[in-house]
Amino acid sequence: MPTLGHVARTAAFTATVLVMLAGNAAAGAPAGTGNARDSMERTCAARLFDDAMQTFGFPGLAVAVQRRGVPLFVASDGPVHLNYSRKITPADRFQVSSTAKVFAGVLLGMLIDRGIALGITPTSNLTLGLYADYAAHPFEPLRQAGVTVSVNTDDPAPLRLSLEQEYANMADANGWDEETVRELARNSVRASFANDDLKADILEDIDAW
Repeated sequence: MPTLGHVARTAAFTATVLVMLAGNAAAGAPAGTGNARDSMERTCAARLFDDAMQTFGFPGLAVAVQRRGVPLFVASDGPVHLNYSRKITPADRFQVSSTAKVFAGVLLGMLIDRGIALGITPTSNLTLGLYADYAAHPFEPLRQAGVTVSVNTDDPAPLRLSLEQEYANMADANGWDEETVRELARNSVRASFANDDLKADILEDIDAW
């Protein structure tokens, strides 16, 4: 089954192809003109596709880029689905994609690979109307995906909420056990600007809790 790393690398590859081929559009060349630059970029994209399959070990990959309704680059390899052996065919290839998903995938992979911690304030987000309730908040999907996240509270005066209650609300909504709560607390400490000695002391207290 593809890992999140596979997803992030696929997104990074797709973004690279999009940016590379977009250079032709920026130069004002219409799609499908068959000019030398257009041909060169298609050749480079094909090589990039082959290298990605070999280097990253994708189980399968399909990429299509179009401009003004005309396909610029189309390539595929691997099975159409992990549960089926049938290979991808031209009929399975997509012609339009969402670049937002591509860059979101890249960002998610960077957060995980670089260990970048996210300090999240769930109740503040709910108060702003971003999510319907604690269960609908993306905190838990991010945590399960491997992103380093921590529970935080925003301004306690208007929210009338303590950090302990913030933890309790999220634990109830997501079914966290005590060890999950401890690990989230550890994330807060590790990502803080406290010195190493203070971090060590607090982590010992968390372990003993």
